[in-house]
Amino acid sequence: MAGSESASPRIRAGRVLFRPGDPWVLLSIATASFRGRCALRRLIAAADCINHAIVTRAEIEGGVNRLARAGLLSFSPMGFSLTPKARRLLLGLESKSRSPLKQWKMLEEYLPSLKPLTRRLARWRLSSVYYRQTVAEYMRSFGTRQ
Repeated sequence: MAGSESASPRIRAGRVLFRPGDPWVLLSIATASFRGRCALRRLIAAADCINHAIVTRAEIEGGVNRLARAGLLSFSPMGFSLTPKARRLLLGLESKSRSPLKQWKMLEEYLPSLKPLTRRLARWRLSSVYYRQTVAEYMRSFGTRQ
């Protein structure tokens, strides 16, 4: 899932141009936001649990911006939240399959049909330093468990 991608959501023919990692980001936030908001470290942990890989900085930054542009996420300095639209979508997917990988596949098919929000959104940026620190903190947590 690694690769270079723009954080600015690209739109063509009234549609957000999603990337293959965007369903992974959405499912990770959904998995990690059971208390309402999802901090970056929890997103990284949930992504690793779902896909057995560390989601890249570009995948997070680009995915968050594209998903927000589609009205599925909101973000603040405290973290990420699913919108009611995203919750309804994910409940529908969950009724069809409880497997995150099957839900990912369904999202890959569904996301391209979403129209972008009409209002302008601020772009969310993830600094490379903060990303590296958060991944390192997450990786260190494995050494502290008993």
